[in-house]
Amino acid sequence: MVGVVCLGSFNPIAYGHRDIIERALRLFDKVIVAGARDRRLGRRHLGFHPSRRGGALRQRLGMVPVRAACLLLSLSLVAGARAEQPAVAEESVHAGDMQIELYAAPKRLTFVQPYFPMVAREPGRDGWVQLQLMVDPQGKPYEIVVVDAIGHKSLRTAAIRSLQQSSFEPARLGSTPVHGAYQMKIVFSLTGRLDVSRRAQRNYDRLRRLVREGDREGADDVMADINRSTAQHNLYEDAWLHMAKYMYFQRWGTSRAQLAALNRAVAHEVGSTILPEQVFRAAQRMRFSLLVELNDFAAALAAFESLQEIGLEEAEHERFQPMVDEILALQADDRAYSVSGETDKHGHWAVGLLKDDFSLHDIQGRIATIKLYCDTKFVFFRFEPELEYHVADNVGDCRLTALGDAGTTFTLVQH
Repeated sequence: MVGVVCLGSFNPIAYGHRDIIERALRLFDKVIVAGARDRRLGRRHLGFHPSRRGGALRQRLGMVPVRAACLLLSLSLVAGARAEQPAVAEESVHAGDMQIELYAAPKRLTFVQPYFPMVAREPGRDGWVQLQLMVDPQGKPYEIVVVDAIGHKSLRTAAIRSLQQSSFEPARLGSTPVHGAYQMKIVFSLTGRLDVSRRAQRNYDRLRRLVREGDREGADDVMADINRSTAQHNLYEDAWLHMAKYMYFQRWGTSRAQLAALNRAVAHEVGSTILPEQVFRAAQRMRFSLLVELNDFAAALAAFESLQEIGLEEAEHERFQPMVDEILALQADDRAYSVSGETDKHGHWAVGLLKDDFSLHDIQGRIATIKLYCDTKFVFFRFEPELEYHVADNVGDCRLTALGDAGTTFTLVQH
């Protein structure tokens, strides 16, 4: 048997990758697709998290007539395999004198269904909770926090308790269990219905019409009614009404308000589970552009990868690829950039880090604690305004959480 290793970052996945792999499969019996990390370029040169990058490559290779098994290597390499042959993960791979150490993210083993609190069980009242947590080397979850949520406040507590009782397979670096970051969304719905009440339909239609006509006074009245009735919306109504609110903010609001409305409509989903596929794709395209505009580049890369997974048309790819290339260039060089932040009503703000060094400036209010949820480590510390912070090179990608007083504004500088 004759084999070959195809090296590359596969980040982002491009049509050239498929062409190279197709050619290799015609020449060799076995093809290993390996995205090796170049340490000279820094830890964050790879823009897409490896656990998501594999899915995008497998989709791109979906029509490739694979004759030989390809290996799926989960830290810095990805692969496509025959449908009837599961991908194989190995502890390390040698290519010449290069050794690639593999990272496998945590996996959920058991999930304890959350109790739907009685106080939240009202007709039409649905909700969801997006959680961020760490999993220790024994598979026990810890440092569980709510990143985003809609619905009755009691759902947050129910979701946290559910994860506290669930079990996980720990992350692994090679064969060694390590601490690992994990995110999960829990949905609360009594009926699971995808219908729309007359009030919600009326508000949706009226708001779109008034925005088109430029009648802000009338649109403000509809917005007020939507906000008053938010607690009674099911998930379907909530998503559609926030698409209408995006239109309002597009005409009379800020870019940040537009992004908040789209985030609520997309609801941390990777695919179109609530909105129709065409609408979901449009929302993700608009999110990507807004994230780039607001300098939230780590989230922009994730949004672009989501678009790739659901399918980007060639014209869309040509439009967005230069933006992605510029973000990846920024990630690899020494340029600094800033992101504006504001803690929510719970005193919480979070963002994905693109670079190794960061500092906070222009603080109006109080930031008490910084937490870093990284691929292989969790750290937290008391925030000191005069310090600059450096993230170690061996902990993988990190998500920063700032905790302090509600409504605190600041500027995060990454360099």
